[in-house]
Amino acid sequence: MVVHNLKCVVIGDSGVGKSSLLTRFVKGEFRGTGGTRSTISAAFLERQVDLGDGVSVKLEIWDTAGQERFRSLNTPMYYRGAAGAVLVYDACNAESWRNVPGWYSQLRMMGERDCQVALCASKLDLALEGRRVVDPKDARAFVDSQRIPVFQETSAKTGDNVEDLFVGLARAMVQAGAAAKSNLGKPNKVKLEMPPARSSSCC
Repeated sequence: MVVHNLKCVVIGDSGVGKSSLLTRFVKGEFRGTGGTRSTISAAFLERQVDLGDGVSVKLEIWDTAGQERFRSLNTPMYYRGAAGAVLVYDACNAESWRNVPGWYSQLRMMGERDCQVALCASKLDLALEGRRVVDPKDARAFVDSQRIPVFQETSAKTGDNVEDLFVGLARAMVQAGAAAKSNLGKPNKVKLEMPPARSSSCC
């Protein structure tokens, strides 16, 4: 069994359900409204997932604060060394969706070059009750335009797609790491140009 230890950060606006999402993924629990407190700075959790074929990933997950006054504390310290990031917005909150490009830009500026991203629409249970305000077509268009490898609509309450979200990201992180290693030691291709032939003259 090959076990990869990889760091992952969870980012997005305050109130989108980042902590509830992680509690569901790591502990299999949902604490409901008021069951979680707003994260100050960041919280740390771990869980190992099996990807099959003898490969497993131990995810070291940092749950970052979404409040504007804590955002400066999150960067660049919590982004540093992260192989993956879950960018969360609330499917029933238009403002959280409008802020997605800003979070994504900050991650790309402050985070690692090869950091893999999963876009997550939270509160799918409420969206299916008719409270959706963010069209998933818009999310898929953003994912396609930025070449984001994973997109899932999730519910921390029911557990829908939570496992698939993190397993998909873990797989993308491992594949990106393998691709980076395969390029190590390869010589750069250099275009060789022959000097122009000198003309010879006879005296």
